[in-house]
Amino acid sequence: RMFPHTKIAPSASIIGPVKIMKGVQIERHCTIIGNVSIGEDTFLHDNVLINAFHNTIKIGKRNLINRNTTLLVNVIIGDDCLIAPNVVFAGSTHSYEDTKKNINQQTCPSKGIVVGNDVWIGSNCTICDGVHIGNGAIIAAGSVVTKNGMPKHIVAGIPAKTIKQRE
Repeated sequence: RMFPHTKIAPSASIIGPVKIMKGVQIERHCTIIGNVSIGEDTFLHDNVLINAFHNTIKIGKRNLINRNTTLLVNVIIGDDCLIAPNVVFAGSTHSYEDTKKNINQQTCPSKGIVVGNDVWIGSNCTICDGVHIGNGAIIAAGSVVTKNGMPKHIVAGIPAKTIKQRE
């Protein structure tokens, strides 16, 4: 279902029960698959992949998701977030404990990812399954986030650690 005043590039692919609210702009070569909702006035730049598989992805209002970003499986993004290019949200992981089975025959459990409001995620970051990022947080470019981020904390590194707080 789409609302008025949305703009979707002809090369974008939308498959499944996708809900797109008013004012959303979806640029060239974006792919959206599965149970996905995108809030008002959100902008998806070129080549964004959103694939909920058999789960749900919810993107809030007034977000900017920059080019080549990937959201997989169970992801919730709040309102007023900035996501730079080449960010990966990996909302599931692979089981590997059963050594009698090949990796590709094991399950892919998902705890999901939750991103609060007013969050800025720098380029080339990876946000791992199970992570909750607090309101007002900043994730420095190139970081790998493996643990929850506190509200208004600035984190950086591999794995990401708090380097300071926003006032």
